[in-house]
Amino acid sequence: MIAHMPELLLRCLLCTIIIECAAAFILGLHKPDEQLTVALVNVVTNPLLVSICILVQLFFSRQVYWCVYIGLELAVVVGEALLYRAVLRQKRDPFLLSAILNSASFFIGMLLNRYIF
Repeated sequence: MIAHMPELLLRCLLCTIIIECAAAFILGLHKPDEQLTVALVNVVTNPLLVSICILVQLFFSRQVYWCVYIGLELAVVVGEALLYRAVLRQKRDPFLLSAILNSASFFIGMLLNRYIF
């Protein structure tokens, strides 16, 4: 798994960016700078989350993995919301936006991992 980590990180990042940018577009974030913000926020958070999860998965039990994963996802939702609040000039609740985008990428990512990757 470690040998394929760069490929895995890139695949996860690209899938997350595509899913979250598409969801953001559906939610009304149509401007290029809004789409770029969604993409760049994920460049900051996704590789770190995926790297930590891979390492935890290698060295700990499945229960520990899921606890860490859920905790990290919640931290990412909060962190991304704070970034959205600071950067996006919109009337939407940044925490709700972050929760919706991350939920979309989580569930679609689970489906992709189960049936495609």
